[in-house]
Amino acid sequence: MTVIFMILYLFSLPIYFVQFYKSKGIFQESPAGAERTSPFGALTSMSGKGLPQSTSAKSMMKVQAQTPSGTQLTETLADKTNFSWKTLSATLTLYSAYYEDRYWSTGSLAILGYEMMPKKPQNLSCLVIMADSKVASVQGQAERVLIAEKWRRRIEKYRGILYKCDLTTPGKPKYVTLIYRHSTDFKNIPFTLYVPVADVRFSKKVHKFGVCYETPLYGYKYDQEIMDSIEMNKQLGATWFTIYVYEAHEKALEILRYYSQKQKILDAVYNWGESITNPIYNHGLTVGVHDCVYRNMYKVRYLVLCDIDEFIMPVKGFNWHDLLPKIDAPKRAHFLLAHLGFHKNKSKTEMSLCCHKESNRTYRMPLFFSLHNRSGSVVIRYRQSKSIIKPKHVISVEVHRHRFMMPGYKLYVVPPDVGVMKHYRGYYHPKYRGANFTLDYTMDYFKPAVLSALERYYCGSIPG
Repeated sequence: MTVIFMILYLFSLPIYFVQFYKSKGIFQESPAGAERTSPFGALTSMSGKGLPQSTSAKSMMKVQAQTPSGTQLTETLADKTNFSWKTLSATLTLYSAYYEDRYWSTGSLAILGYEMMPKKPQNLSCLVIMADSKVASVQGQAERVLIAEKWRRRIEKYRGILYKCDLTTPGKPKYVTLIYRHSTDFKNIPFTLYVPVADVRFSKKVHKFGVCYETPLYGYKYDQEIMDSIEMNKQLGATWFTIYVYEAHEKALEILRYYSQKQKILDAVYNWGESITNPIYNHGLTVGVHDCVYRNMYKVRYLVLCDIDEFIMPVKGFNWHDLLPKIDAPKRAHFLLAHLGFHKNKSKTEMSLCCHKESNRTYRMPLFFSLHNRSGSVVIRYRQSKSIIKPKHVISVEVHRHRFMMPGYKLYVVPPDVGVMKHYRGYYHPKYRGANFTLDYTMDYFKPAVLSALERYYCGSIPG
């Protein structure tokens, strides 16, 4: 009798769990004949003290994927990408996926997106379509790294996430999505839920210095400031730039097109704000920074992470070519530079400049040439710091500090008497009330070259 009771109990467990998940809204049946819109339920965080150890998947379940004919992925991400926000469920949205070979002989995938603040853990796997096949196969456990900012006391409803999958078979992955680890019903997963996989290992040109603008453009408030920053960073050594566009007005878009289409030195991610989930921190900053690191992993040797109004400067020297020999070493992969603030203008510098030939055409003096009133010292404990990284050796970063690097690589905190990050604000920040200030005119060294570039654009024939 006891044996019969135990058998009935075990058979009832699946029914119980299905009913439980239905009651929580985690599992829902689709109406008859309706297309299933998601392979997901609720997701949760990980403890996140380090990147989890890889676990190879032995199962190789294969199904026919709904791949439309003629669908192709751009091989390089120089000026445009096929990425877009993919809503897999009410709890998970993905943007991009990158193939890399740093961990595993058959390669790995890094998948970036946002997940809802979760309640119950779910074990996920990567479902991959290889380039030479229309067959999808399960390619290992999806290890998870939370990439929300640790310093924030309050995390929004959605937080940044990085999933890592070690591939179990050789080949070039072309598309990926995430599924329950033990799921066997893949046939109804629509192709629209797959994210294209970018293989950026074979860049046509490797730049020594590149800039990743961390905060996406938003609020329709930037136009000339974009050009000011790009031209200044060009003087410091940058030859490649990446920027994410949450929203922008036409004047800003004209400048972005000027650098991306005419000068071909800018990768502008125009669709960043389209269908992005909300609420999230600072217009998707944390995922954008990680996408920028992986996007430029093999394209840039040294990647500067900063905002439009921030500049990493050597204390003795004129550019990053002077700075790096003083701080670089083979096993250093992340260089942290202290924050030095410039505040409310006290100089008499004219803010608007007229074109020489046409007095009715003007442009503004860049803020870093008109603000000379700086803090007497750097911000203590390296708060608000910014970074230079070697992207090939970095796994995850935070906006103001380091996080995970490849084994054997280390952080180097740059002494303030060697290099700093100069931050230009047109107002007094409340944190610096009562602080000592001094006058600093060192940026004026770059004024002739930067103003010449601005005049060519604003006083010549403005590109469309």
